Amino acid sequence: MRYDRMIDAFAKEPKARLGGATYTWVYKSCQQFDYLFSHIDQLKTPFILFSAENEEIVYPYAHQKFVTAAKNLGKDCMAYEVENAQHELLIEKDEQRIETINETLNFYSRYD
Repeated sequence: MRYDRMIDAFAKEPKARLGGATYTWVYKSCQQFDYLFSHIDQLKTPFILFSAENEEIVYPYAHQKFVTAAKNLGKDCMAYEVENAQHELLIEKDEQRIETINETLNFYSRYD
């Protein structure tokens, strides 16, 4: 599993570890989300917002609320939930990781 390899790598190279979320990180993250939501009308770039079905860190319904608000303003975007996945989609099991990568490429291939 990629996650286990990552943990092993951090054990061998502790300086590579990023550490957990701090109060400041969470606060700034929430501020950014509030900023994005209040400026959603200014978004010009198409986007896809991924959620993991078994998410335990981020509130996935906030993703849907954001995408719904963007779509209501005519923005080109979509929400995508990855089944049987947890928070870190790009270090997930192959099936979920490949699905995430493929859906990203499929979404942006519409803009060649």
